[in-house]
Amino acid sequence: MASSESGSGESSPIPYATPSPKITPQTTITSATGVPAHFRLEHDQLNLTLAALPPHRDSAEMRELYNATHDPTRGQFVNVGELPAGDGGWEWLEDVDRIHAVDVLGLADQEQVELMRQAGIFAMDTTVRAGPSTVWLPNMQLFNPVDEPDVEGHWEFHLTADRDQANINFAGQALYGLANDQHPSAAQIWRIRQVLIESNDLDATNGINLVWVPTNSEPPATIAPLEPNADVGHSTGQLDPNSGLRHAPTNRGENDQSGLPPAAYHTLDIRGTSFTLDRSRAHATVVQPHKRWIVTNKGVWQQWSGAKTLDWLSKTEVEKLNKWKEQALKRNGWPPKRWDPRPEYTDEEKAWLMGLVVEERRTGRTLSNEQVTLDFNARFPSRDVTGITAILHRLRKQLEKEIAAQEERDAPTS
Repeated sequence: MASSESGSGESSPIPYATPSPKITPQTTITSATGVPAHFRLEHDQLNLTLAALPPHRDSAEMRELYNATHDPTRGQFVNVGELPAGDGGWEWLEDVDRIHAVDVLGLADQEQVELMRQAGIFAMDTTVRAGPSTVWLPNMQLFNPVDEPDVEGHWEFHLTADRDQANINFAGQALYGLANDQHPSAAQIWRIRQVLIESNDLDATNGINLVWVPTNSEPPATIAPLEPNADVGHSTGQLDPNSGLRHAPTNRGENDQSGLPPAAYHTLDIRGTSFTLDRSRAHATVVQPHKRWIVTNKGVWQQWSGAKTLDWLSKTEVEKLNKWKEQALKRNGWPPKRWDPRPEYTDEEKAWLMGLVVEERRTGRTLSNEQVTLDFNARFPSRDVTGITAILHRLRKQLEKEIAAQEERDAPTS
């Protein structure tokens, strides 16, 4: 990648350069060498036979979609070209990218795509050689946090570009105590950041993204297949979207997790026993003692260390409870809250969005993706802004094609 992202999210890491040469079939690639182990690149050799890749977007479309989606300040990184450090998850930029990667090329997942991009099989540009496009979504609680998290772990640079930017800004700088250090660590950059913030000096670490990596992090639980039309959700009696198990918050009388509305139940099988937790946020002044508990990956109930002295009237203390709970659940293998796969848009939803796109074209006023997301979620099942951004892009292109086709039909024949 190019230089590190700025705090404003305005810089673009993708060099829109001259198209690279056409992919050669029978290409063998290996994972990069000489990269720190924390970037998790100890992967087996990738031997892939690639046919010529058919274009599914032109360069202008890809650049437009990239600019609309890539936003480090919101934790959205498109086509990073490596495996980022720290906790997070992957999405495809559009459904066509999943089809391109999985169905056409037979690739396993987004990580494999980005390893191929790093090795030069897929390009860091907007041509057809860019291949399938991915979005990396870091865990924002551990991405440039204001305070060092209260769980055991260590600091890492988010991307190699962040490490390189730290070397450029701070290597050999006696002012920061690095006179004899040409490769400052992420922990050193974190300490420098705190000193600069406390002294109200210009933060020279701005744009260097750091992540806190908890010790002994474990991968999330495997998603279980669900029957079509299953009653899936997070209410009592529904099936958990991740495990497929039915929520039973009384937990056989062991630790009743029944919460006040809107409780959000998540259920997991741990060592042959089903456990249900209420993972809705705790709120100050609303006393719900059951929210002080989690279940570890050994099937043992664990209470927050600050439970006995918790002041339910203090927003600060209740927020500490919320923070501990989600971090502890991640360390113990519970899936993210929003692991649910993104469903297809219904005809009604697409018709409503197309109405906005038509109005946008008529008035010339550009839609705000964030505002459209808010309005959409007030009418239909909730979607995130990345999904809304992607479908608005597709609907705009669809409208342009329909208008062009109509104009061609209406054109006088000679």
